[in-house]
Amino acid sequence: MSILGVEVPLGKIAKELKKLWADDTSRTNASLMNFAVFTEDVDQLEQNYHRISKLTENHSCRALSIALDRNASEESITSWVSAHCNMSNGKKTVCCEHLSFLLKGYVTGRMRNTVFSNLNSDLPLVFWWQGELTDVFEPRLYTLIDRFIFDSNEWASPKEGYATLLNALEDSQKRLVIQDLAWTVSYNVRLAFAAMFDEAIAQSEFSNIKEASIQVGEGYLSSGLLLVAWLANQAGWKFICKVSTGYHFENAAGEPIHIALNVKGTHPISELGVASENGSFLVKQNPNENYLHQVTQTDCGTSELTTSAGTFDDVSLVADQLSRGGKNALLRKTLPLYLELLDA
Repeated sequence: MSILGVEVPLGKIAKELKKLWADDTSRTNASLMNFAVFTEDVDQLEQNYHRISKLTENHSCRALSIALDRNASEESITSWVSAHCNMSNGKKTVCCEHLSFLLKGYVTGRMRNTVFSNLNSDLPLVFWWQGELTDVFEPRLYTLIDRFIFDSNEWASPKEGYATLLNALEDSQKRLVIQDLAWTVSYNVRLAFAAMFDEAIAQSEFSNIKEASIQVGEGYLSSGLLLVAWLANQAGWKFICKVSTGYHFENAAGEPIHIALNVKGTHPISELGVASENGSFLVKQNPNENYLHQVTQTDCGTSELTTSAGTFDDVSLVADQLSRGGKNALLRKTLPLYLELLDA
């Protein structure tokens, strides 16, 4: 795994980092945060090296890639040191340190005592967890984290995963900021949909919505449920029950609203649409297109606009989260109804 850099004993990482910068005066070590990626899929260690290389093009950090092989017969920790450098006029300019760790066997205590002893203590820790939440996510770990990035689409049971996560939020006195990539993936769709109701005619129809439809791809059910919860919250609808085709709600006047949720194809979010007595409003993305169609039909006619759909690979989604920052208040507001839908 030479792509990971120079293999270094744990006790000599600091010395190797100093040597790394002393050997080249043409570059500057830059870091705005600690950024860690954790996986229990050892095969992802090299892939995460490339992911971090891409992220550091716009986000300076001290990066840590951590892979755990808990089924290994013997305990060991292997570590590597490298750097990612941006180029200007053919020269290395700003560089970011990257430490990679492969942990084998029993892990309790070693994440904190060995790996995290190599954090830059003056900077916040952003932690990207890949895959299912396991017992590695425990107080001695999450109390170190400032921003926790994950993807609930990867969880077999989002209900159980979020229960663990919400316990951690309470335990950290809600200091921990959570960022779900299953939520991030719908950002541009939500933005495009909300923009359709900026005009007065459209605003008057929002309170008269009778039905809605959402289509997401295979593997994006959590994203779909978050989108259902977001739409219902924004409209002030009360959840009634789950049915085979979706979910029943009531508006403030007690009138029934049905949201159909369809899982089809591979595209993360293909469609978000609503219909009222006097119009319909649809955001859709066709296959092999990188833009969204905003289609409005009212008594005044039909109009269509297009806007950027964004990108959906995991590196782009994480980069979006890092760029926007914030405390994800809208996600936190949406979660209670999302969890209620999971229970239905």
